[in-house]
Amino acid sequence: MSVILSSVCFIPAVFKTCSDRQKAGHGKTFLLKAMDVLCVLIQIGSIGLWTLYSDNHAHPWSVSVGLLLTSFGWWEAYLPYDNAIIFQSFFDFLREVRDKSLHRLVQHVVNCIVSLWKIILTLTMFFVLTAALKPVPNVWDLFSNTHWSYIDSETTVVTPGKPPAILINESLPSCLAGTKFVPYLAYPDKSDCSGFWLRVCVQDAPTLTYNLCPGDFEFFDSKNSLTCYNEGTCCQAAELVECGARQHYQNCPNPEHDIQEKFPSNPDAYTGWQMPVFLVEQNVYPFLALLIQIISTFAAYQLSYFAFETRIEISGFAIPMTLSTLILIPALALVCNNEVSDNCYYDEFLSASRFFSCSDYMSLFDLLKKNWIFILTFLSQAWISSHIWTKRTLRLAKKELIFDTPFYDSLMIEQSLLLNRRMDDEKTDQDEILMETVKREVTVIGCATMWHETESEMSDLLDSLLRIDAYAEKLDRTHEDFFDFELNIFFDDAFDADGNPNAFVIQLLKLLEVRHIDLKEKTITPYGGKLKWILSNNTVLLCHLKDRTKIKIKKRWSQLMYFLYFLGEQAVENLEEIRGKNYYSNETIRVKNSNTFILALDGDVTFEPNSIVKLIDLMKKDDKTGAVCGRIHPKGAGLISMYQKFEYAVGHWLQKTTEDVLGNVLCSPGCFSLYRLSALIESQISFMKPALKDFTKATASPMDCIQHDQGEDRWLCTMLIERGWNIEYSAVSDAYTVCPESFSEFYHQRRRWTPSTVANLLELLSLWRSLLRHGNLSIFHILYQILMLAGTVIGPGSIFILLVGGFQLTLDVSYWTSFIFNLIPIIMFIVVSLLASPSSQILCAKVLSLIYGLFMIAIVFALLFSVWDGCPWAPSTVSLELTAGAFIIVGLLHPLELHYLLYGVVYYATVPCMYMLLPFFCVFNLDDVSWGTRETAQVAKKNSVIERLRYIFNPADEIDELSQKLTEKMDSLEKTIEKLSSKDDGDQEIIDEADAGLSNWTQALQGELTILDSKEELLFENMIEKYLKPEQLDKKTKELLKEKLEILKNEVSLMFLFINAAWAVGIF
Repeated sequence: MSVILSSVCFIPAVFKTCSDRQKAGHGKTFLLKAMDVLCVLIQIGSIGLWTLYSDNHAHPWSVSVGLLLTSFGWWEAYLPYDNAIIFQSFFDFLREVRDKSLHRLVQHVVNCIVSLWKIILTLTMFFVLTAALKPVPNVWDLFSNTHWSYIDSETTVVTPGKPPAILINESLPSCLAGTKFVPYLAYPDKSDCSGFWLRVCVQDAPTLTYNLCPGDFEFFDSKNSLTCYNEGTCCQAAELVECGARQHYQNCPNPEHDIQEKFPSNPDAYTGWQMPVFLVEQNVYPFLALLIQIISTFAAYQLSYFAFETRIEISGFAIPMTLSTLILIPALALVCNNEVSDNCYYDEFLSASRFFSCSDYMSLFDLLKKNWIFILTFLSQAWISSHIWTKRTLRLAKKELIFDTPFYDSLMIEQSLLLNRRMDDEKTDQDEILMETVKREVTVIGCATMWHETESEMSDLLDSLLRIDAYAEKLDRTHEDFFDFELNIFFDDAFDADGNPNAFVIQLLKLLEVRHIDLKEKTITPYGGKLKWILSNNTVLLCHLKDRTKIKIKKRWSQLMYFLYFLGEQAVENLEEIRGKNYYSNETIRVKNSNTFILALDGDVTFEPNSIVKLIDLMKKDDKTGAVCGRIHPKGAGLISMYQKFEYAVGHWLQKTTEDVLGNVLCSPGCFSLYRLSALIESQISFMKPALKDFTKATASPMDCIQHDQGEDRWLCTMLIERGWNIEYSAVSDAYTVCPESFSEFYHQRRRWTPSTVANLLELLSLWRSLLRHGNLSIFHILYQILMLAGTVIGPGSIFILLVGGFQLTLDVSYWTSFIFNLIPIIMFIVVSLLASPSSQILCAKVLSLIYGLFMIAIVFALLFSVWDGCPWAPSTVSLELTAGAFIIVGLLHPLELHYLLYGVVYYATVPCMYMLLPFFCVFNLDDVSWGTRETAQVAKKNSVIERLRYIFNPADEIDELSQKLTEKMDSLEKTIEKLSSKDDGDQEIIDEADAGLSNWTQALQGELTILDSKEELLFENMIEKYLKPEQLDKKTKELLKEKLEILKNEVSLMFLFINAAWAVGIF
């Protein structure tokens, strides 16, 4: 079978011969065309020869028909792409069918129809040919005689040597009176030292019995119960005789027990007499071989695709696929020769039924000599598929850019993959087509939002920028990994009360000055001001200083600002009317924006240029990918940071990966994510407005405060998914960001994230019909998110029940005592959450977390002692073992991040704090829509152990909240006084105070003062007027919104308490 499969290349050979090779020189073209013609002749000749060699086949003609029809399976991959030397119109028609019908319009529909058609046609021909050729009496016999398993019987026999010259049919007295052959003496079998003859005298029929020794007993002597006749002839010590290697059946073991067999009474029956030794019966599963074939060929297909994705197509695809047949044939010849020489050769590890048959013993040379045509067909196949050695693909290219059809043939996997590899006409080389996307200029615009970052956090971002600048110097612009980059920093509330850059802006300027990066330009803008630096390799750094009196601040509005800024005036003007994917009338602009990516960053993130390249690769892979996120690593010191390091690791290893496999990642975090610019202004669904239109929505309801302002990145991803864009995750794109180190800051951060996550998830689940209809999410993804949501809702009740069981095990008390003991602190925390301020709630949570942490450690020791006492299968112990085992296994699959498992100890100890107390804190503070982190300037932390411990367990974090409120009141009072004094001075010339203030700050900075371009100024003015103008909410509106938030909080908290109480009581 292996030698004949190289003859299935006739149609690919013909189509390749018809390709125009004008790209090569005239002499070279003639030589190449001659090789093509020779391959066609070899293929058609081999089909005829294999038919002649199949004279032992019942229907030799079926061989040639099968080889010829099989070769039609790969006509698409070998179509002349541009010109053909003959039959140009015919090939044009086929190319039109392939490109338009199969690949561009309704590929998935056509694939389903073709698959169904192939199944029907195969079954039809199967029944027709079986009925006509009658390999079996009835067609139904093929099914009735097919079983899931068969009993395979294997009998081992021994042919004894010549028996001693003893009368067989003698009388009993004559037997007993024998002198030469004494009864009941052993007579060794000289041909097999494990067997011996025994003369038996019985009343009815005196005869001989042949005895085969059991086990490893391969010789006998006079010490045995039987006296050895003629001892020394064969019955010698084991090391002196060659026993165990039988003449007829080598290496077959002795029986487990002594076997006796009577010699035939008729001497004529002695000829060919054999003695059965073994009868082995075992179940054979023929469909198991089919399953192995399916799995192995599917793995080969996926690994081949992986080789092209990772650009190792030569070593990972071309070499193994081409040489596999040459390696397989000698291996099969060796296996068959061993089988022919000794039927028992593979008995120890392989069943007798191996589902293939072997011919007579034949050396490799004789095999090739007999099948010499195989050598020619193999060489012709190698030439026909020679493009696999020269064609290069995009990194992470889609399958349709690698294989012409999504099908493969498991019965001939090598030929299927080799001949399905796309080979377009060399005049319009496919490399040029595939690399066209790479040659387009890829632009990455980094957009970092800053507010109250520390000096070290700003330094991390600037160092990342310097690495990108150095990276640009190493690569040529034509390199596939090259991208243009500029960094834009959007500074919220960048001016103090006097109209000068605040301390954080000055801090950034000093850090740039230390790195010898001089300020080039300073510009007054409608939103505040703009600063420009140019690095050594021409990488541009822009800092946009936002004045809160002129433009909205906070992260969501900064994101909207840079989205609109880079989309341009047309997007700002027409945002209300845009529908679907027909926004760009100019193809050049469409391609440019499709290859322009926004890199959303936080002001404290650290990353490498290669991390951006990995994100870009996923964007290039699929034009429907709207956003890509990387692997985020939290940085920080203390127990809270340790918890987050483990939480982030497990979350990315399990949840992010699961979402990506199921179809879409639901959140591409704003600290390090890549957005396609065109995805923000277009929708894959024709009737829907772009995501950016809804992103401009002003906050008007409690749900807007929670869903839109508290988690803007997740909300943006929700809108992209609803509009048909894909969001993917790259586990090899690493970025590091500073995480909260204090208990209070962490609780405030999660107080924002958790409600926003639930709100966006509820929105997606409410639209599940639409998402399924348009293919945005799969049913498995929706079911997974339902389970995740249910786990989040009943999480506190579940942890409470686990604590009840743990306390009962540790303290050896009754369940009701443990229940009441755990209920008291929960009721106390709920009362504090209802009556006290957030800072007091956090203080209470700190104290309870410390107590719960100690008890969690005690529970672990109690479980360990339980295991030690011989009870490793108790339900509580098994649950801990399974959880820990799952984390360890997934950690081992990520060896470079294995050290994060060490932080699992902190994670375990804080489970009650993070999964029971934290959800209550989030729910009871649902009306708090403040940012909660970086509200005030952060003081440098002490490095001493005492100061660090004080920082972690500081019970007075509420001072930060009071200080922030006091600062806001003072700023408001100062501005009121300034306005009153300006109003009283009537003789002063009326000027724009804001512009005057901005003029003052420009004088204090170096660099050239430039005037903003008129078009850019108009863009910002329109942008601010339409979407970013600071909101002037009156007191009544604010109070109404606050009242609605409190109502929502009360409703949600009541429902949350009821669900968890009912769950806990029901489980208990």
